Amino acid sequence: MRARRSASLLLLFVACAAPGSQPSAERSPTVSAPVVASARPSTVVSPGVLPLSTVEFSCVLPVYGYAGAGAFISFPARTLAKAKESGYYYDRAVLRWLPAFRWQVSPDGLSYAYTEGWSAEPPKAPRLHIANAATGKDQRVVTMPDAKPFQVVDFTGAAIYLVISFEGTAPGVWRVNRGGGAAAKVSNGFYQLPGATWIGVVDPRDPHPSRSLAYGTAQPNRVDRRDDAGRTTTWFYAPGSALSWVAFSGTPAVLISAFRQDSPTAAVDHVYWLVEGPGRATRVQFSVGASIDLAGGFGSAIADAHGIWLGASGSLYLVRRSGAILRVFDGSVYPANGCF
Repeated sequence: MRARRSASLLLLFVACAAPGSQPSAERSPTVSAPVVASARPSTVVSPGVLPLSTVEFSCVLPVYGYAGAGAFISFPARTLAKAKESGYYYDRAVLRWLPAFRWQVSPDGLSYAYTEGWSAEPPKAPRLHIANAATGKDQRVVTMPDAKPFQVVDFTGAAIYLVISFEGTAPGVWRVNRGGGAAAKVSNGFYQLPGATWIGVVDPRDPHPSRSLAYGTAQPNRVDRRDDAGRTTTWFYAPGSALSWVAFSGTPAVLISAFRQDSPTAAVDHVYWLVEGPGRATRVQFSVGASIDLAGGFGSAIADAHGIWLGASGSLYLVRRSGAILRVFDGSVYPANGCF
């Protein structure tokens, strides 16, 4: 599964945790014993605003801001040029801004998918649109089987996968083949792709798992890694927290956001971890303000060869593979693709 999701932004689209956490797996074969998050040495950032950092590489990062306004930031100079189009993803295959997020775009960049038309009162089932990325015109429209808030969570070479998601993810996965046909339910549990992937799991040993405020369903509190051979190993476990994650490019390491709220009126706690292997978790402590801001941008984070780009309400950050945290732009923007 391509890395993605959660927190504030994903609340509207896929699953809060958070993006946006990834939907968790129904079960995982050959799972090792859970590795509970512990207080290992931290990458500590003092409270307050981080100073701006100048990166050592040259590239152009597409970003979007309020209402999807597109722009390009040139590094290392940090100059911003506004784009003529708006969107949430800059599709390099067709050189266009799309009204979709990266997990809604096909791997070849030639199509994207989205849902619209859902209504609870009166009940109305949403429609799935599969559109041509170059023209925006529909290639296919499929009406979903129920009046539920279906959302696209992945677009593979063969199919589009959807879940019911609003302030949390409900069990169940639906698949629509790209070649045609109606939506078919393929799982009563949570979603995972075949092959090597990260898998979110609700560990049954947690007596008080974090639950969706909308559905009451338990949210993933454990992250497993399945390799190409099908072996599954637990990398991280945080009882009582809802987890979301973004994998680093080109290496089996992952940045995890642990979201915790003991009641609807309680304070929200966001903790970030750099996980390099089973039981090898280091807490990454952002500044107080950045930690709160990043909760809204974690679900739209994008990884490339430079690290993980994280947008926030006031700044753009780059988390390096070493765990170093760089504030690289002063402004409210979010990555719309990797830096090229």
